[in-house]
Amino acid sequence: MILRFFKANNWFYKEKFTFLLSSLLLYTIAEPFFISFLQKKIFINFAFFIILLSAVFAVSSKKTHLIIILIISGLKSLLFCYTLFVSSENLLIMDYVLRIIFNACLIFIIGGYFYKYDNVSRDTISAALICYLLLVRLWSNFYFLIELKFPNSFTIAHETIKASPSILNYFSFVTITTLGYGDISPVSPQARNIATLEAFVGQMYVAILIARLITIHTAQISANKEN
Repeated sequence: MILRFFKANNWFYKEKFTFLLSSLLLYTIAEPFFISFLQKKIFINFAFFIILLSAVFAVSSKKTHLIIILIISGLKSLLFCYTLFVSSENLLIMDYVLRIIFNACLIFIIGGYFYKYDNVSRDTISAALICYLLLVRLWSNFYFLIELKFPNSFTIAHETIKASPSILNYFSFVTITTLGYGDISPVSPQARNIATLEAFVGQMYVAILIARLITIHTAQISANKEN
């Protein structure tokens, strides 16, 4: 019923990816500021739940996609409720595995929508940027799992990373954009291989994205001339 209401509002539904992009950006920007004021576990999971709701709305045009996201959302919510009473490394691993699956599904679904668009719009650009941000989150989750299984895989203390996993979001951004500040570096072979792969995927994504946008824009110009 809620989805029908939003679909009835044509402008809001057309800007669904812009809405999801805003949620992701807000989560990324606000997390380090509010982490000291709220209990970390509650804040992170609440913010992630908001993004889940935004994702459900963004992919709601196809029933199959909607069901997939809802299943992952349900599993994530159940796991969160369980971790309020029980804390263990296995639960933490399960949590991050679900995050990886969720991010990978969204990248696949939204990326498919983006490559089906035949015109360049604000929502088109938002969809492309969402996939880029989700790639950062995806690799950040991989890094955290590597650190859990292979402690001291980075030049940051193991306990520091466990206490503040958002550090790896920063490392992931630096890696995918190939800035290379050098304040955090991969040490273990596993971490180095994954970091190399992320840098490669990041550069290829930008190149393919630009090529796709140019192709769409050129087709629009040709169509306008014919009309």
